Amino acid sequence: MAVIYTAFESISISSDATQDLWSLMAPSDRRLRLLGFEITSSTLTATLLALTLQHINAVGSAGSTAIEVDADSGSEETIVGSVRTGDTTPGTADGELMAWEWEQVGPVGHIWTPEMAPRIALSHGIALNCRTAAAFTMSGWVCWEAM
Repeated sequence: MAVIYTAFESISISSDATQDLWSLMAPSDRRLRLLGFEITSSTLTATLLALTLQHINAVGSAGSTAIEVDADSGSEETIVGSVRTGDTTPGTADGELMAWEWEQVGPVGHIWTPEMAPRIALSHGIALNCRTAAAFTMSGWVCWEAM
């Protein structure tokens, strides 16, 4: 099972009221398990943002694709899963898993134990959705494994 990372830096987030900060989609032939994520903000003042981690059954749009990298630099496995950032049209929600109130002056993220790690069904995804209108620049990473 390959462990895969996506790192993103200086992604501009617009002040739309609801958008996916990042999303991870599984292909039609492999399930994924989310291992962890973290994002930081360039904002220097505390602005409280409502975030939810949610299953999605369709990817969002109007954002950017990211580059996926295998954690094993010598691996010959095909990278499985794709990440998007800053989708101002969020993916179609299919159930909330977790919620945070993030002040932006420090990072927000989570690393799961194997038993608690969210699983992503075939052709489905997971997204960190922001429900507060605030413009900022974010950096961070997402890590998952193909099952």
